[in-house]
Amino acid sequence: MRGMHQTSFLLLARTAAALALAATAAHAQTLSWTKRTTGVSSDITMNAATYGAGKYVVVGYRGTFVNGVNGIENQITTSTDGATWTARTTVPTNGAIRSLAYGSGVFAATVEDGNSTNLIVTSPDAVTWTARATGAGDLTSIAYGTGVITGGGTTPLFIGVGSANGGNNVVRSTDGVTWTRVNTGRTVDLFQVAYGKFVFLAISRSGTLLNSSNGTTWTAVTVPGLPSGATFLGITHDGSQFLLLVNDASRNPQIFVSGDGSAWAASGAKLTSATLFDGTIAGNGSLAAVIGASSINGNVVFTAPVTSGLFATVGAWSAPQNLDTSGFGFVFVTHVNNLWITGGYSAALYTAAGTGGGSGGTGGGTTAPSITTQPAAQTAGVGGSVTFSVAASGTGNTYQWLLNGNAVAGATNAAYTIAAVTTASAGSYSVRVTNNGVSTTSNAATLTVTGGATGGGSAGAYLSNLSIRTAAGSGAQTLIVGLNIGGAGTSGTKNVLIRGIGPALAGFGVSGTLADPRLEAFSGQTSIATNDNWDTTQTPLATQTGVGAFALTPGSKDAALIGANIPSGSYSVQITGNGGATGIALAEIYDLTPSSSFTATTPRLANISARAQVGTGGDILITGFNLSGTGTRRLLIRGIGPTLDAFGVSGTLADPKLEVYNAANTLVASNDNWDATATPNATQTAAGGFALTAGSRDAAVIVTLAPGTYTAQVSGVGGTTGVGLVEIYELP
Repeated sequence: MRGMHQTSFLLLARTAAALALAATAAHAQTLSWTKRTTGVSSDITMNAATYGAGKYVVVGYRGTFVNGVNGIENQITTSTDGATWTARTTVPTNGAIRSLAYGSGVFAATVEDGNSTNLIVTSPDAVTWTARATGAGDLTSIAYGTGVITGGGTTPLFIGVGSANGGNNVVRSTDGVTWTRVNTGRTVDLFQVAYGKFVFLAISRSGTLLNSSNGTTWTAVTVPGLPSGATFLGITHDGSQFLLLVNDASRNPQIFVSGDGSAWAASGAKLTSATLFDGTIAGNGSLAAVIGASSINGNVVFTAPVTSGLFATVGAWSAPQNLDTSGFGFVFVTHVNNLWITGGYSAALYTAAGTGGGSGGTGGGTTAPSITTQPAAQTAGVGGSVTFSVAASGTGNTYQWLLNGNAVAGATNAAYTIAAVTTASAGSYSVRVTNNGVSTTSNAATLTVTGGATGGGSAGAYLSNLSIRTAAGSGAQTLIVGLNIGGAGTSGTKNVLIRGIGPALAGFGVSGTLADPRLEAFSGQTSIATNDNWDTTQTPLATQTGVGAFALTPGSKDAALIGANIPSGSYSVQITGNGGATGIALAEIYDLTPSSSFTATTPRLANISARAQVGTGGDILITGFNLSGTGTRRLLIRGIGPTLDAFGVSGTLADPKLEVYNAANTLVASNDNWDATATPNATQTAAGGFALTAGSRDAAVIVTLAPGTYTAQVSGVGGTTGVGLVEIYELP
């Protein structure tokens, strides 16, 4: 998503609650399962599966714990097509692998053993594994997703859950290597974790459900309407909603559903034809599946959700499929990369194609589209034409092309043509193919541009978005955002989208929002545009969402305007509360120039800044910004406090500290008390910044960054507070 990309993802963690999904109907389905030869020993128990790095991976173990001494062996089997499987070397631990996940080029598995060494093992290829210490209790489940960081950015995140160990029953990692133990404050044994739409959910057998967007702060969620004596059996996210499998006291299972992980409703009839003592659940957008390891041995039972609004209703349960008559039953079921996989005792492993839906298994249900023809890398000269194309299975697909991971406005067909290539066109192109809410992203294809500079300088990366969420009101609490349009060698005008969000934040779980924000843009002291309550005609939703902004509700009191054909120069935007009201508000500025038409002479957001009250903890000044384009961009980033005194600002932050983080929440630069040698005043003033007082405690850094999402965080040394200013300038 170009523009906003990840900078406002703090708000998107709960967007599922705001989506109204079109109603679709489906009937119970029977899949065609095939037993597979895994190559592992017949006494291996197949325990978990995932897909990554171009292969399906299933893990198994054999042996028992005897008086705290392990007699366990783990074994791996992999497949590139789901049909032919190859046994791999054993994992370097004698605990039992209970769960498996893949993300950011890493396979990670939890290991439970009788000695409580509490390991996680990781591998880049599912062949060579490395043991990682966690310091937590026995870990039984792991999930990978996108965590939300303070200030609105996101970070890749693995979450593992297990036994309470005094409440320290969660571990988290951003890279799969270094793990941090997290105390949830609940001394329950968690046994499963699932991820979907920026939310991690963890459950206990006894009916505890915990919700977190960052893996650090966990909130207990109430599921209304649970049957008496309810036991949680499994949880999954099927691409559109969470599905929770619950047993009542008589072991009659039913499913509860949620679009956002917070609001839940019962869904569908109970399974009364056969009781279920144990089971897991999986889904692919149109199906949910449960399996029985004890009471309906060797059987798989399917249901067909009917999506309608926030909640899904689950249709009648299909008859159990008797796949294995050994009497041992199955341990897991999953749906990954268009393939159902189930397995269990005696090395049992079965797969079924992930197409389906409809009555009797003959209809066309919803699965993630499969890319049949990938985009190809290309080379083109400046001014030439180039076309990327993709082919995918299924009907009714929608397409969104991405440049360096950012959505290209208007590029929503199976083929994307750049009629006049510029140096800014160079980069990595992929396409996200979606069918009924379930998406697949293609391989990346590189466009090499000849006949002009392709990186760095004025034709390289450029500032395309800024967002800041903080308290806003009037007087000293006025939220002020500055921007400078232009840049060396540019000419012409610029179109920008400016938003002041208040009421819409409540839909994302933000409390104390500014009920009625008013937005006003200035050129110097002259007011040039205002908005109080946005207008769908003047500021169309399609224009807003086209640059990655989340949709506003028509009729809301949020503020938004489009600045069209703005000449180069300096401007400021002020967000206040009508009637002197105060509350949490979000200010956003988006460059509306499509990435595909950006050239070295296109006016840019050469400088963006924000002034606000700097608090402590979650109330420090955090500004998200995005770099689009190609190559790199040299930036001056400043956190100003004391020097604001010279401009008549009272209550300034006495000693600001500046930290710059990337999307992975990795610190890329920091400063406490600027250095006149490292960041000369001459460089700062040449970029358009006012001079800093020699020896002041203001902060400033010069960094060179690649396209992506970043946050600039300003806090007070020693927990001090006051008015602060964060500024970002492009440098030659």
